[in-house]
Amino acid sequence: MTPLKRYIYITTFVLSSVFCPNLKAQESLDDFILTAFEDLNLQQYESQIQFLTKRTYSLPLIDKLEARFDNDDLTKDDQEYALRLKPNNPWKVRRNNALFNASKLELQAEKKILLNENLYWRYELALGYLIEQEAQATANAKLDIINQMATILSENQQSVLFDPKSYVGIKLKQIDALSTIGEIKQASNFYTQHITTILHTTQFNWDNVELISVENVEAHALDIIKNQLSSSEALLLASQIEVAKKEIRLENSNFDIGFIQTKYQPYSTNKSNFGVSFGINIPLFKSNKNKIAEGKMAEIALSNELVSTQHSDSLNRAVNYQYLLQLIEQHKMLEEQIDLLDLDSITKNLSLIQDNNPISYLELKEGILKLDELRFKSKKAVLEQYLEFLVAFDALAAQPLINHLSNHLEPLK
Repeated sequence: MTPLKRYIYITTFVLSSVFCPNLKAQESLDDFILTAFEDLNLQQYESQIQFLTKRTYSLPLIDKLEARFDNDDLTKDDQEYALRLKPNNPWKVRRNNALFNASKLELQAEKKILLNENLYWRYELALGYLIEQEAQATANAKLDIINQMATILSENQQSVLFDPKSYVGIKLKQIDALSTIGEIKQASNFYTQHITTILHTTQFNWDNVELISVENVEAHALDIIKNQLSSSEALLLASQIEVAKKEIRLENSNFDIGFIQTKYQPYSTNKSNFGVSFGINIPLFKSNKNKIAEGKMAEIALSNELVSTQHSDSLNRAVNYQYLLQLIEQHKMLEEQIDLLDLDSITKNLSLIQDNNPISYLELKEGILKLDELRFKSKKAVLEQYLEFLVAFDALAAQPLINHLSNHLEPLK
């Protein structure tokens, strides 16, 4: 590449990056969900976890090293030099390491709770957006049918088909349909703005996303029940209890074990000018009993809170699962009742009848759309409760990560 061509290429690339920042591949639903791992609220925990390496908290084997000089008679012949070494309590060293390992697990548990919240917010936005898109498609189809009826009556005002009362009713239906579409667009804009803010781009198109079916929701919920994942709140409390225990054990080992000392007497009359001495501390009395008691009280309080949380989680999970099953059962019953009507066959037969009233045909299609709306509202209730169920069972961040909204539960990549 010549220098001129290289210059043109670089200039074009820079200008396109500055003036066309959104010209890039469209973000998928998976991409949006995975942004939960990039939120700033997780970075504080990640920084702390990365900081907690062994070299940052491990206690040295030697606590103190003292150089001593002694001269009781203040004469040259009475000089004594000593080097005293105080080793660290090995139990204290080991238990300090255990405490910080437990603290690291506690930070990871806190991080997981925040991650669950991040994921829940994204799933809530994604589900809301996809539901509103589907609702808008149905509302547009309904308005199209109403517009066709209004056009037919407007063009046949002198015909026997024209009924002023029906015409006024259809005009009122147009107003209601337009109002509904406006409300749907307003809700859709809410979700769109939040999604584009998180993605930092408007380039996303989820029209081809196939939402999970009610049948797959039921099967997936049963799989989650079988796995019985521990709740994040319970895991956090368990890690906090472990930290409290480690703190108590550390306080129990917080005493000096003694010293080793070498000494040198240059003017001694003994056979050797060097000597060695050592001492052992016996911890008969503990000056930190108040801290040990405080730690024990904290452990007891956390243990009671854990029992309460586990009980509450158990009830919450049972309620969420039972309510989800009820909504699924109601949806199935609605589907069965709609199937019994066999409206598709009626519509087909009506369209084959010669000289049939086109208004009657369109009214039947409008009725079918109303049934579709009922079916859609029922599915919406199931999916919203399904999301609450996933939160209650801590399934959103469970490994391996999957897209819980996709019909085939594909892995998140």
